[in-house]
Amino acid sequence: MTALAYRWFGLLECSREMLRFTWLEVTWRIGLALALINFDDDDGGHYSLHIHLIWPNIYLRLPFLPRRAPKDDMLDRWGFSLDIDSGSSLHLNWGACTKIVHMPWALEFYRRSVLAKDGAWLHDMASARLGGLKDWQTFRDQVEANGHKETHPYTYTLRNGTVQERTATITVEEWEHRRRWLMWCPWFAKIRKSIDVRFSGEVGERSGSWKGGTIGCGYDMQPGESPLDTLRRMERERAFR
Repeated sequence: MTALAYRWFGLLECSREMLRFTWLEVTWRIGLALALINFDDDDGGHYSLHIHLIWPNIYLRLPFLPRRAPKDDMLDRWGFSLDIDSGSSLHLNWGACTKIVHMPWALEFYRRSVLAKDGAWLHDMASARLGGLKDWQTFRDQVEANGHKETHPYTYTLRNGTVQERTATITVEEWEHRRRWLMWCPWFAKIRKSIDVRFSGEVGERSGSWKGGTIGCGYDMQPGESPLDTLRRMERERAFR
């Protein structure tokens, strides 16, 4: 049956994620796009029509158009696309040129705050007008001098049973992103509170290799957790390569 499908319809793949023929590709993503695309391939390039009107996502090969190598390294595109999942930006394409139009509701960085020793917050805002620091090093110096730090033992067990004993130094951070046209308004803001972790030595399966293990990471805090609670949960849940 598979051989017959390939012979008569050019079927290459049929799965829950994709239906792919030699002349057509369909995926089940949600989005919005309409574009003519010149792909680069071993045959010297080919054109496809990209149609994505909410659902499904379709690439229709156009073999009757003359082949030419794209000016860009991979493809040229004429049309537009909008990722509905994030909805943050509209991409307008003309050949190798792209114009990105950010949507009013796109999330943009507003502040990064680090917990201080006295329980207050040290803020680095998105702009000097909002009280932001012009010099990133100045903020780092403030955090180093006045930031709240905790040091705790941390144990990680490799797949081969080797136990890594480390010391974890943690600080507490908040990252806030606001809607592009509502930077002055805290409504609809997205705030993420996490611990920033620095280990005393490499952690994970790559420790000691040329790739190296993990020496620092972040982990999101849950409501009601202390920084130590979050570290212990990370110790139970997180696997490091």
